[in-house]
This record gives sequence, C-alpha cells and structure tokens, in this order.
Amino acid sequence: MGHAIILGCSHAAGAEMHTDPGLTVKHPVSFGFLNSFPVLIAKQLGYTPQNYAISGGSNDAIFRIFTEQLSRLTVDDIVIACWTGADRTEIWHELDQQWLPISHGQQCFYITRASEYALSGQNYPKMISCHEEYQTYLQQWSKYHVSFQSNKLNKLKNIIALNQMAKEKSIKVINIDSFYPVEANVPWAVQETFCGWADRHGCAKTAWGHYFLDTHQKFADHVLANCEL
Repeated sequence: MGHAIILGCSHAAGAEMHTDPGLTVKHPVSFGFLNSFPVLIAKQLGYTPQNYAISGGSNDAIFRIFTEQLSRLTVDDIVIACWTGADRTEIWHELDQQWLPISHGQQCFYITRASEYALSGQNYPKMISCHEEYQTYLQQWSKYHVSFQSNKLNKLKNIIALNQMAKEKSIKVINIDSFYPVEANVPWAVQETFCGWADRHGCAKTAWGHYFLDTHQKFADHVLANCEL
C-alpha cells in the first residue's frame, strides 16, 4: 500500500503525549508525531504515515498542505484529514520564509524546521524575526476575529474543497473532526469528534487539553471499527 498524508492540528501532531506520567519516553520530541491517533490508524490500515500536522494549525493549513502534496499522490495513497477549530488561520512570514499558525491559544512564534517525523516543521528555541510586530498582530486578530458564521463557512469551504479535489483523483480521504464539528456533506469516519469522544470516556488530559497514548490508541481502534473504506 501507499502513504497516508496526515493533516491536522496539535491532536494529530500528538502534542504533549510524551508527558504521560505512566510512560518513559526516550525521544519526547518525536513521540507524538509518531504515535498520534491518525498515525496509528494509518499503520493499522497498512499505510506508511507521513505526518504534516501542525500544533496550533488551522483548516486553512490543512487545505494548503493537501494542495501542495496533491500532485504526487496516487490512488495507492490516502489522506487522513483531522479537521480542527474554525477560529484559526495562518499567515506567511516573508523574512523567515515560513507559515505562522494563528489561533486564540497561540502564545508566541518560533522558527520551524522540517524533520523526518514533523514534515511541516518542528519548533526550535528561537523566535521569528520581528516577533513583537507579529505578536501585536496576533493580539489584534484574537480581539476582532470573532465572526462565528464566517469561521464556520471557512471550515466548510476547506472540507468540501479538499474532498472534491481528492475525489477527482480517486484518492480516499478519512475525515475526522478533532474538535468544533460542522455539518459537511462528506463521508465522516465517525460522527463524534476526537475531543468529544475522549471527554465522554473520561480520558485524562493535560492542562492544555491534550490526551495521552492510551486515548489515541483507543480512539484509533474506535475509528477503525466504524470506518468504511
């Protein structure tokens, strides 16, 4: 079988999974990217996972990365799109030549570099150029970008466009909502969001709302038991 292109936010990136008090993790930086629920789904289906998820990532980023990868995808590949919150976007940083995720929970912006496991980039302990100006922009964006309806429509646009473009090339898509569900007329792997499912089952989580390996594995099993491919 082919590759599984994994798209999403911090949940698909497996953020903070390495902090699980019940585990001893030798490589904490890569652990989440290699063990998040879409990665586990891909492996159990026989695909080679390629994780392009971004912590703080947006649905705009999901669609952008998909279009960047589309020309190399074949019918042997699959896309696992883990859709995220609607009130997010991204902007291009010209000086540092990288995309910056924009979300209400964003604290600061770091230089990112792609690695063999974090294909859209992993944060390095160095802030971007002109950080204060971009931080001011983020604060203004967070204050005034509050249109529920436009955010919802933007998420719907990304979902529908990605699925239609994939369909035209006969590429299968597994659609999963990590959180903030919307009603889109596309095939959904399961009807419940990852966060909603985890909270309903009383799964432990970090202060930032991320879940540990056991939750990711159980949710992957849940998806596989209910997803028709």
